[in-house]
Amino acid sequence: MTLSTIFRSIRRFYFNYYHIKTSSIYLHSAFTRRLQYAFRLVLTFLIGSFVAYATPLRLHLGQIYMIPNLGVLCIQETFGATLSTTLHVTSVIIPLSMFLFLIQTLGLSYQNYLVGEILLLLSSFCISYRCRTLQFRKLSLWFNAIFFVSIINEQTIRATFAFELLADFVLGMFVAVLVSLLFFPLFATLDIENRVNYCLFHLDQMQAFLIQAFLCYDSTAAKVSLARAAIVERRLRNTMNETRQRLNEVYLEPCRLLQWIFTRHRNEIFSLSIEQQVDLITSLMFHVCSLQAMIEQCTFNKYHQDLVKQLESNLLDFISNQSMVIDSLISSSLVNTDTFHNRLTNLQLAIESLNSAYKQVRLHRIEEVFLTGTKTQSDDHLSHTFFFFQLDAIARLLTQITTINRQREKTSKTTQNYFSIQNFANGQWILIGLCMTQGDTVGGALTTMKLRLVGTLLGSMWAYAIYAAVGEESYKIFAMLVPWLLLCGYLKLIPQWDYAATVAASTPIVVNLGRLYGDVFRQGNYVLLRIQESIIGIGVGMFLTVLIFPTFAVDLLKTNIQDTLKTCRPSACSKIFANSQRIQLNYASLEPSIWWFNYGFSPSQYDLLIKQQLDMFRMLHNMHATLMQINDCSMDDKNQIDELRLNAAGGRFLPDLHGELLDLSRQLSDCIDLWISYLTLTHTTYYR
Repeated sequence: MTLSTIFRSIRRFYFNYYHIKTSSIYLHSAFTRRLQYAFRLVLTFLIGSFVAYATPLRLHLGQIYMIPNLGVLCIQETFGATLSTTLHVTSVIIPLSMFLFLIQTLGLSYQNYLVGEILLLLSSFCISYRCRTLQFRKLSLWFNAIFFVSIINEQTIRATFAFELLADFVLGMFVAVLVSLLFFPLFATLDIENRVNYCLFHLDQMQAFLIQAFLCYDSTAAKVSLARAAIVERRLRNTMNETRQRLNEVYLEPCRLLQWIFTRHRNEIFSLSIEQQVDLITSLMFHVCSLQAMIEQCTFNKYHQDLVKQLESNLLDFISNQSMVIDSLISSSLVNTDTFHNRLTNLQLAIESLNSAYKQVRLHRIEEVFLTGTKTQSDDHLSHTFFFFQLDAIARLLTQITTINRQREKTSKTTQNYFSIQNFANGQWILIGLCMTQGDTVGGALTTMKLRLVGTLLGSMWAYAIYAAVGEESYKIFAMLVPWLLLCGYLKLIPQWDYAATVAASTPIVVNLGRLYGDVFRQGNYVLLRIQESIIGIGVGMFLTVLIFPTFAVDLLKTNIQDTLKTCRPSACSKIFANSQRIQLNYASLEPSIWWFNYGFSPSQYDLLIKQQLDMFRMLHNMHATLMQINDCSMDDKNQIDELRLNAAGGRFLPDLHGELLDLSRQLSDCIDLWISYLTLTHTTYYR
């Protein structure tokens, strides 16, 4: 191993960029990435604590323990997500701090409870109306609540408290951005590149398994390859779902610069934008899954066996050339442009040879039917034609990737994780709990409350253990917080623990470091008091969420399905909708509306409807690809259309295409209209 190779491996590990065929699975795995994130989380806490407690800033700022706490809350898995969070939150709390400073200057002071409550409600209403994104709304409400709680309950407070609180927030977020950039940085751009390489490699692997299944002579042997393909498919779906979410995090990153630094060796042969790469693997996934659906329904009869014998060499040659093209795209070494173009040419020749051979086999079969008078099943012809059409569509996608024009990545709205914080005593955690457990829907709020309660209990247990072990010695508290934050950082990247881990990490920071400020309720069970207040706040929030202008997730689910169905009418729809519908379905399963008035439609039936939408997407995608190919044929050579009609058994094998598509579109449109009407009529009264 040369020195340059070692240096390149270290660089790729440090910047989390790797190649699927050359990188160790132990160095680049979910476990390693979680450890790296946990390390960044702990480092953020330690640097934030140093800034807060070991620099002169502690003499000029008030709530300095908020600096490490904010860093822990704001640091995300990718640099793009962290930067987006800090910029959006900063843009909200800067004008908010000016407004709060004006309120304090006009006379809001200690024990002005009535005026404080009225101003708190009015400012919270304005913040909720202004901040459309749930995460930024929560952080802004939290900033607002801290200010009013401190002003009303503390007798001596400086006139610049609003700006001091702003400084705490900004410093904590700056530390999070700095650590996210400098220590094992994970850029969303490179993460998508990694996922695209992973998907291309495994899509090729899945397709190879499917062709092996197609080449089998009986269904029993085919099931083995189909089972292996299904395992690969499950991995691919999980990776692709997360890839779509990453697209929301790249718009603040220098995507083209990062691509030039890490992937410049392939820019001459594969220069797609991040979004175009994701669209490519999505289209490939559609066609490969269509192959899978056809093979699962294939009848391995004599016609199939004869077809396989005559086309086996062509199919193997095609998949071999396709694998070489994909290997060029994901290779860690430089692939010469001429070499890549030769591989593309070989792939085109292979698919043309396969199509020509299949045409000859089909014509011989038709001649045999005419001469012998034997019966033939049209389903055999149609299913195999569909199979080879999918192979041709896959080859077209791969051969066209070098001709796609470069486009700048589209700026997309950022969708982030939920954030939460716990603070203070004297009943103030009830107010904070109300602010931080709200959601856009009833189900979303209930889910947040459940995870917050779990995180609060776990964090409080560790906070009590720290107090019992080291008391109020700050440096020993830091030492005991480090392993806890390391564990919470690891758990935060597990989807089921994301929000709970955030709250669990924040709770002991607030409880143990907040104690150092001389809270008026230091006597007694400090931790138990916080748990009680959190439970009360969650209970009140649950009551208000269900009774006051509730927005049920089941209504949003129905609206989402309606919009998707309406979009499906004119053309193939985007695949993102189904993922958001599954999230709404998870929220709806916790809502009372799904039990009280479900009109006989259970969550499992909603899940089936979502799966059927995916089937509809695949069908429309295939129809679109078919019509595009027919259009290409009619523009390039009209004789190809005439030959198609001539070889279609006198028009009986392929009936009038326009009439069939028109009838199919009418039936599909009627079905969609029926579902739209049903979903509209079954909305809850609150939503209407």
